[in-house]
Amino acid sequence: MPRPKKPYKVVGKEQKIHIPQPPDRATHVYLQVGNRKAIVPIVDFDVLWGSDGWFHYLRCDKNLKVLETYKGKWYWTGKYVKGIEKLLES
Repeated sequence: MPRPKKPYKVVGKEQKIHIPQPPDRATHVYLQVGNRKAIVPIVDFDVLWGSDGWFHYLRCDKNLKVLETYKGKWYWTGKYVKGIEKLLES
């Protein structure tokens, strides 16, 4: 019997960042900072260190064409995701 997924995922090469568990087929994160945007792979989330804004998950192809946008938005403070403490407790 498979182990149930945790409600969070640890990503990042240099900083170990806890983010909400992405949907199964999500590949990228879309971060909106004011009138600017950033689309980065989930595994490279640590490049957003120091930038703050709202993010959500995307599924993109190899040319960064958005195939699917997933519901749920979270606020990234530049160092951690607001509200992640609740997920870490469960």
